[in-house]
Amino acid sequence: IYRMQKYVKRHRVAVGFAATIAAGVVLAFVLVAAQNARIAAARDEADAVTTTLEEMLASVDPTKSGRDVTVREMLDATSKTLGDKFHDQPLVEAAIRFTIGKAFSHLGEYDEASHHLQRAEQLRRDQLGEDDVSTLKTELSLLWVAHHRAEYRQIRSPLQQLLVRCERCLGEDSPTTLRAMAHLSDVERHLAHFEEAQRLGIKTLE
Repeated sequence: IYRMQKYVKRHRVAVGFAATIAAGVVLAFVLVAAQNARIAAARDEADAVTTTLEEMLASVDPTKSGRDVTVREMLDATSKTLGDKFHDQPLVEAAIRFTIGKAFSHLGEYDEASHHLQRAEQLRRDQLGEDDVSTLKTELSLLWVAHHRAEYRQIRSPLQQLLVRCERCLGEDSPTTLRAMAHLSDVERHLAHFEEAQRLGIKTLE
């Protein structure tokens, strides 16, 4: 120990430099491991979503029912099992509910869309944080459902706040940020705030 202390005193700069390099290497390994874990989680999530959608398509057999099966029936059949099937995989459940919620929105079934998107937003917020890109995208889709319901006054302030968060966390050129800006521009137009609507609209094209 004495010799080591003596060596360190004599070669403080070299020892300090070596320690810095070692710390940097350890940090690099930690970051790579974390990145690989995120990639693996994303791959597992995508695989689970694909499998569930395939099961959804196979779950309602028109040859057994004797009639054509609607998209609504397939979505309803899948929705019934989500909570139990993925209770220990919250991000997978969130991804599937996000997909189903958007599908219901396209069908004009806004109550069902809101139900699934709210659950997806809650799961992603709990697991990833409120400023993660997946959480922000889900919030934006949820507000877009309210937009379809013509709830312009109710969603104006939340959409403004969401846009600020998107710009801060994702950057002004992010597709999610630009979509939020375009949605807000349309809300301002519906509320007869034409100057603000035009300003936002022009900004999305810059």
